[in-house]
Amino acid sequence: ITMPGTGTLVWPTPSVLYDMLPWRSEQVEVQPRFLMSVGESIEAFLFGMSRIFLALIVLTLAWASGDVMSAVGCDRLFAAWISEGVDPRLLPTISFIVSMLMALATGTSWGTMSILFPLILVPTYFSSGGNELIFYSTVAGVLSGSVAGDHMSPISDTTVLSALACDVTLVAHVTTQAPYVLVMVLISIVFGTIPIGYDAWPNMVGIALGWVCSLVFVYVVCVPIISPTGRWDPSFKFCCGRNHDPEFLEQLTNDTIKKYNGEVVEMKEEGDVLNDADELTKEKAETEGGEVEKSDEPSPVEESPAAQDSAEVDA
Repeated sequence: ITMPGTGTLVWPTPSVLYDMLPWRSEQVEVQPRFLMSVGESIEAFLFGMSRIFLALIVLTLAWASGDVMSAVGCDRLFAAWISEGVDPRLLPTISFIVSMLMALATGTSWGTMSILFPLILVPTYFSSGGNELIFYSTVAGVLSGSVAGDHMSPISDTTVLSALACDVTLVAHVTTQAPYVLVMVLISIVFGTIPIGYDAWPNMVGIALGWVCSLVFVYVVCVPIISPTGRWDPSFKFCCGRNHDPEFLEQLTNDTIKKYNGEVVEMKEEGDVLNDADELTKEKAETEGGEVEKSDEPSPVEESPAAQDSAEVDA
């Protein structure tokens, strides 16, 4: 409910609802009204549903894909790998990788946890001889691996909704965030699951080393979105440098530098940049061709005063 002319929203208190009655229009100075009419509400609802309809289809197919993966026996396959005489010290790493791959394939972290916990925890406890450190590390591996796989899965509900909210394609969203996830996965394995499984150092040491490596990666390898030099980080070069025209990427670098310096940047799509480049090339070619044609024309030769006098005498 809003107050016309003021733009303020009010709570639907009894006094406000009473002032909205038709016969109160002459007795109150400003009569409250609903923010949207029934027709506007229906139109907004249909517009919003049209924006997320594709996401609903993808999510439905993702859930169906997860059920198919469970039906064909992927969960039993992973459980068989663990129970076939695997070194217990590798179980935190194996559980981390297996849960990540399963979440990547099924698109759900909660579903992966619900599948792997009953299948992994009991064999882990018996194969490790009741080692609490191995057992808890395996639980942590399932939790973190499920979240990592779900984060970069193209059929995950969070991935689909994030791409929809940012108004980007699903493939572009996945390819740009997957390298960062893989870096964190590598740090987790090198400084977390493997050393903890072999009792190389306490958990807090692994967490501290992981934080240090993450900060080094962010502040040394990565670059700000608005960089003063317009340079890109390695993941952008790897994912996007191969799929875009070099002229568009050069224009993007120049626009980033202008944006950092506070200049106004005109937003252009890749096709517009390529069209502008084609037009500049065509104009340059026409200019060079005109200069060549102009140089081919014979230039008029100026006659000397003596030649002019001679011509007048002859005449």
